[in-house]
Amino acid sequence: MIRMRKLAKSLMAAALLVSAANAHAVLVDFKAAAEPGGYYGESAWNSFSLLPYYGIDVDITAKKVEKNAFVYLDSNKAGMGVCGALNDDGKKVADSATNKGGNLCQPSDDDNITIDEELIFTFNEAVVINTIWFNTNHDSDFDLVGNDDMISIFGVFGDVYNFKVSDVDESRGDPHRYDVMYVKSIVFPAGSSAAISYYNEQFYLSALNINRVPEPGTLALLGLAIAGLGFSRRRQAH
Repeated sequence: MIRMRKLAKSLMAAALLVSAANAHAVLVDFKAAAEPGGYYGESAWNSFSLLPYYGIDVDITAKKVEKNAFVYLDSNKAGMGVCGALNDDGKKVADSATNKGGNLCQPSDDDNITIDEELIFTFNEAVVINTIWFNTNHDSDFDLVGNDDMISIFGVFGDVYNFKVSDVDESRGDPHRYDVMYVKSIVFPAGSSAAISYYNEQFYLSALNINRVPEPGTLALLGLAIAGLGFSRRRQAH
């Protein structure tokens, strides 16, 4: 009986540890990653994966006027945007890998998210996104607060969001280019997809706070551990 209780406790401890590890939030900071000293630097992508560096199996692609476009990491305190076409330097290496270098877009200012552009997220594993930050680097007044029907947050869910003063995050950016944040926990099952779309102003995707969802096997293990503890306690009571 003692051995059984020890086994159940060990299983529960292991399940909790794995679950806690999987639930750890990861800050995916596109603004920092795009800087010259960042992991990626300024670059264009046919498909950008969070898996190699961030350890989360999510792919990001881009569309412009319903046609495939490039995911673009723009430096100078910007973040992730959409580029409709690359200049000659970019086209020479245009494949599934990164196209690194400054001013790859043609025209060069087409590197944020604007009218008829969107970022498409494909979730190859279940995740929870808790916070999304947006950067106003190319917005006409460097301010997204109060703009009507500004951004469709993961538009397949129909959530059109207007930013408030309370959404301004002064910990991110300089006095003229503060990020604004959208705080809402959204669960995305494995195999699902969603999009961030333009409605009114120009912006970049600055960062995501994202969690991996514990795998079903982990949850099952936790359930077995708890059931084992309950069984051992009932045996002990008799």
